[in-house]
Amino acid sequence: MQRSKSKSHASDLVFKIRRFRPVDLGRVTNVIREVYPPKPRRWALATFRYHVRHQQAGIADGRTFFLVETNGNIVGVFGTHTHIWGPPDIAWASWFFVAKRFHRSRYALRVAELFFARLQSSHIRRLYVETYSAHPDYSLIAGILPKIGFVLEARLLNYVQSGVDMLYFAKDISRL
Repeated sequence: MQRSKSKSHASDLVFKIRRFRPVDLGRVTNVIREVYPPKPRRWALATFRYHVRHQQAGIADGRTFFLVETNGNIVGVFGTHTHIWGPPDIAWASWFFVAKRFHRSRYALRVAELFFARLQSSHIRRLYVETYSAHPDYSLIAGILPKIGFVLEARLLNYVQSGVDMLYFAKDISRL
């Protein structure tokens, strides 16, 4: 288990990172419901339920999820998925979210930093994120990704509908 304590304030929180387990689904569901609008909420819940079903059946689905907690409360959840046919040092973000009370705080940034450090220790070299432009349910993340070191690498024009593009961002994890 990885622990982290920011050095800037004596009252800072201590974060613990651990792998997601099926028993965590209820708590993660509560955080998903508080942070996502209906459409992405539905997809996030479906992804986690799919992952749990596969875990319980002993089938690897290519996803790995982690919880960041403090005092037994979820601060954030992050995960990746990889493809067995793809390069082993490349991963795609598979949901990343921070509990609402930690939004717009240095703790949200700290969760992202812990995510990247965990990936680096897992020998992930590059992380990709796909999202949408100009879509009310997804466009917020497109503004956050550059602030945490992602670079827009590709755009599929009018992917969802006219004026809504699919965006592909990348971050070089090996250079942290």
